[in-house]
Amino acid sequence: MKNKGMKDTGSGFHVHVYSSGNNIAESITQTYTINGNVYFGSRQAEKPKATKEQIAHALAALNGRGNVIDSQRAWLGACLLLGWKYGFSRNLSDCCKQIDQLPLDMGKLEFQCKYESIRMYASWKFVKENYANWPTLVPREDERPLFEKCLSVAMALDQEIENQKMKDAENN
Repeated sequence: MKNKGMKDTGSGFHVHVYSSGNNIAESITQTYTINGNVYFGSRQAEKPKATKEQIAHALAALNGRGNVIDSQRAWLGACLLLGWKYGFSRNLSDCCKQIDQLPLDMGKLEFQCKYESIRMYASWKFVKENYANWPTLVPREDERPLFEKCLSVAMALDQEIENQKMKDAENN
């Protein structure tokens, strides 16, 4: 078998096997593409790129009565999304400190991100679950109301960050 190729178009996973004689395979190379660039080896999950300014603007846009971040407790959903998807710390205390460091006038926000308001939820099952699994996650019954709130905050924040990225791209 000189050259045998297999391509899984769903995941971008390619296997090329080259063999001669009785060898089963001399080499196996995995390739994948990101933004048109070809890479060899195992693929690491990429954190979506968003600037601190984009995240800060998104948080400010969603904060206040009538918005999804309508309480201090609602910040839990923001912390969880930022931790699982945008490279912030998944430790809630550290995440709150990182949010505090964003270029955002926290004094202008109606609801502040305060660790004291969300720390009691750190041990809850859904808090430890990767955000990518949330759409199919069935939370414990006692966690359901907060989970649904966190899910709505996380989804709205994720969308608003994307909106900020598109807005910045149009302006450049």
